[in-house]
Amino acid sequence: MENLVNLHYLDIRGANSIGRMPFGIGKLTNLQRLSAFIIGEGDGCHIRDLKYLTNLKGDFRLSGLDNVNGKDAGEAKLNEKQGIDRLVLEWSRDFKNDIRKKKLKNGC
Repeated sequence: MENLVNLHYLDIRGANSIGRMPFGIGKLTNLQRLSAFIIGEGDGCHIRDLKYLTNLKGDFRLSGLDNVNGKDAGEAKLNEKQGIDRLVLEWSRDFKNDIRKKKLKNGC
């Protein structure tokens, strides 16, 4: 994924089998449109990759927020992405595995 440095659009709507974003997505710094960013269980620290995607614009969905802690979410710098018109935030309906109930094991 990280070799696609000139990629401008990535639409993963309808790709229901994707459980998390691929490693290296933060290196796609030319990315302007990303339909969704999915954080899988145990991957909460990867929300930090969003801080490098400064050119994002349009509609944007952020799902799997139950896998993220506040510190990592702050590092995503969503407040600096002025081009995002609509932001949809999604948590899981199943709070059994909510990261807020667990201690972080991997230091993310």
